[in-house]
Amino acid sequence: MKWIIKRYKKSKLTKKLKALNVKVGKEVLSKKHLMEMESNSSIRDVKLVGDKDHYVKCGCYSYYRSGSIIGSVSIGRFCSISTEVVIGLEKNGHPLNWLSTSPFQYSENDITKLRSHEKMRYDPQMSSTEIGHDVWIGSGVIIYNGCTVNNGAVIAARSVVTKPVPPYAIVAGVPAKIIGYRLKPDLISLIQKSEWWNLPIDIIANLTFDRQAEFTNELKILMLSEQNLVNTRVVKFQTCVEI
Repeated sequence: MKWIIKRYKKSKLTKKLKALNVKVGKEVLSKKHLMEMESNSSIRDVKLVGDKDHYVKCGCYSYYRSGSIIGSVSIGRFCSISTEVVIGLEKNGHPLNWLSTSPFQYSENDITKLRSHEKMRYDPQMSSTEIGHDVWIGSGVIIYNGCTVNNGAVIAARSVVTKPVPPYAIVAGVPAKIIGYRLKPDLISLIQKSEWWNLPIDIIANLTFDRQAEFTNELKILMLSEQNLVNTRVVKFQTCVEI
């Protein structure tokens, strides 16, 4: 992914975020991290982990509550993410196929200083985690890095996600397993094709989300009329960079 990053002084960045109604916790702004926030999105005080190549993307009207940990992740629009959620947990944080899993073998310590031949290296591959649109993630959920949580999915509290979650699936448990689906297959297919989350805000405001039959008819009409996708304002920035 190629980034075009605006480096703001913190005071100017704060004003820019306020103008877009983007809420970012003070702890987040105190760390160096690449971020892309659409207007009306919110990431409270969370712990950012990962190196300079990692990024956080958050779509409009999505929120991520405090007390959580984020690795490299792309979060879609209209997502609800609760407290104490870990997204991007390392799958291979320790070498499972070595004779020991302890990091003493490759980190700087009194033992490795005595090593007479080439130092051992362990560099696990990290990949981004993808969260679709309209996803609800309950409190205390852990999602391993590289997993994809598809549109409309629900993850029950305290679940551990180790593999992709299908669209509109409800998953729970350790490891998380499908316990049901929010909607019937034909409606899921229609919603996926409609991509309602990309429609202009004034049209979204008038959709009948609480009545499936009416909502279905509205989507069909909109798809026939070929509505333009929403043009949402975005701010891309690197946190904690002074110029």
